Amino acid sequence: MIIGIDGHMLGDHSGGNESFYYNVLKCMNVNENDIVYLFVKDGVDIADFENKFTIVRFKSTNALIRNFIELPLLCKKYDLDLLHTQYFIPLHRPCDVVCTIHDICFEHYKNIFTKKEYIRQKLLIPYAAKKSKLVFIKSLLI
Repeated sequence: MIIGIDGHMLGDHSGGNESFYYNVLKCMNVNENDIVYLFVKDGVDIADFENKFTIVRFKSTNALIRNFIELPLLCKKYDLDLLHTQYFIPLHRPCDVVCTIHDICFEHYKNIFTKKEYIRQKLLIPYAAKKSKLVFIKSLLI
């Protein structure tokens, strides 16, 4: 199987989501018959992953371009069978997509998001949940 993993959050010091994803990737065992591409931003230290994944650097630093243009192109370029993303998925998907949704705090804490962020999450996270082949949910509400 040829798998792509969107690792755009690695190296961005975003807290829990980055730590969770970093540790999942670090502990992940790759089947010898699989090829796994890890898509990361330019300039990110990926020393912990170089022996496990084939590293591909994103060309764009813009999140919209990365999610909705660059990721579908990478799926085609590397002939992916499966793409794993977080929160959002490409609108055009040339392969199956699985998505991790860490939380839906935008539904409960609207005041910590700008109106633009809230609308984007309100539209795109449910879309990802509906259109993904599988959804991983990592959420705790206390």
